Amino acid sequence: MSDNSFSLDGKTALITGGTSGMGLATACRFVDQGARVVITGRRSEGTEIAKEIGADFVAADLTQPEQITKMVDAAVDILEGIDILISNAGAVVEFTVIEETTDEILENMFDLNSLAHYRVLRAVLPHMHDGGSIVFTATLLTGLGNLGETAYGAAKSCLLSLVKGVAMELAPRGIRVNTISPGATEGAMWPEDHPQRELIETLCPMGRFAEQDEIASLCQFLSADACRFITGTNIPIDGGITAGFAPQMLMKFMGTEEE
Repeated sequence: MSDNSFSLDGKTALITGGTSGMGLATACRFVDQGARVVITGRRSEGTEIAKEIGADFVAADLTQPEQITKMVDAAVDILEGIDILISNAGAVVEFTVIEETTDEILENMFDLNSLAHYRVLRAVLPHMHDGGSIVFTATLLTGLGNLGETAYGAAKSCLLSLVKGVAMELAPRGIRVNTISPGATEGAMWPEDHPQRELIETLCPMGRFAEQDEIASLCQFLSADACRFITGTNIPIDGGITAGFAPQMLMKFMGTEEE
């Protein structure tokens, strides 16, 4: 039998924002790889979703600090300690240009996409086993600007700085801390009739959107013991969109694309 260096067999994992999208795909992959998983979220059907994939569910609104503590305590009771934290919850609260971004929008954006991650981490650390892994989900907008998403990109950018300091603090315990920065990913946010789909596919060198399981694969990679020397870094998973100009975009612009 071949050795699977990236197996999560016997690991325990807490995944926030785990009832849909990338979080749910990651939970499914972790369960398939032998991990005991707790997912969190605000969806009323969270218990049913978790049961379907072989995980457990704890309801929590991560913009409410008191719910974070209760959520982590409940997860620890189920898992009896945590090996892996996938801090995935987040959303574009509202698309606005900066002069129309009110204090309320700004505060909501940072509450969910920045402060919640800090608070979850703080609550989890006393229960995390040495040698564990923490992965924060950021966004490609930490390296690119986009009209209407300035506040979202700014909030998520805080995570890139967070992991640098926390990675130093936790290195003596063998706990590694990283971020991933996904680009446009298939899912409810990007239906087939979305007006920007063609533009994104043209801008992306790979010419397509990421599949949710591709994001989950990177989370598995960073969570596996085989990657125990990777810490304090951010890994883009965006099909090369932050690396340079897509060949198909240049050909289209120059009028040289093939018919």
